Amino acid sequence: MVQSASPSRAHRRSTCEKQTVRVKGFRNCAMCLVQRRPPVYLMDAHSVLFLKDGFLPTRTGCYIFSHSVAIVPVTVSNKLIKLSCAIAAVCTYFVATHWLQVTYAPDPNLAFGPDVPGVKIRLMPPFARLEGSKFAVAKERYKLFDDLADSEENHGRSTIELYENDTLLGPAHSDHSDIANLGRGRFSHWRKNGTTVYWSSSDNTDPATNGRAYWMVKPYQSEKN
Repeated sequence: MVQSASPSRAHRRSTCEKQTVRVKGFRNCAMCLVQRRPPVYLMDAHSVLFLKDGFLPTRTGCYIFSHSVAIVPVTVSNKLIKLSCAIAAVCTYFVATHWLQVTYAPDPNLAFGPDVPGVKIRLMPPFARLEGSKFAVAKERYKLFDDLADSEENHGRSTIELYENDTLLGPAHSDHSDIANLGRGRFSHWRKNGTTVYWSSSDNTDPATNGRAYWMVKPYQSEKN
């Protein structure tokens, strides 16, 4: 029985060269110069060279071989890539959320109001300009302690205090023209149709842009109807 002759070394090398791409300037490759290797072939990033002993990658991204090899494409499913990205995104989200919960410290002036006893309501922007003043504004709405507000019949009835962050403003019951022209913390808690608060900042900056919080406080001993 006659056995078929194995392919010659030249034939095997020719077959490999058809499946690979020769690296330009391989003579300058450090791996070739040091190890005296045969020509270097650059393989596709998605392929792996399998030798009889296994596969041999180099740090340069090339594969050095002197024997016949087989090129096996390595493919990764798009679904697997998408699933990995989704898992990584979910993990990142939960880590970031936990970090924010641990490190977040709300500004007490904005979140809780002044450290005084009483019922508090924060005056939220937008604010209306009072007679064109740059430092006096007004906020009109219902449920601003309506029953305690000053009126035409009683100009000094309101017991409401007004705070700028933790600074008490005043004097209260100020004339509206004085609030607009003089400012310096003057305010008025006034009822007409709805309830309106007229006030100015403590240093005549614009309450709409100075970054401070304004709080109405009804002391616990205030008159109740």
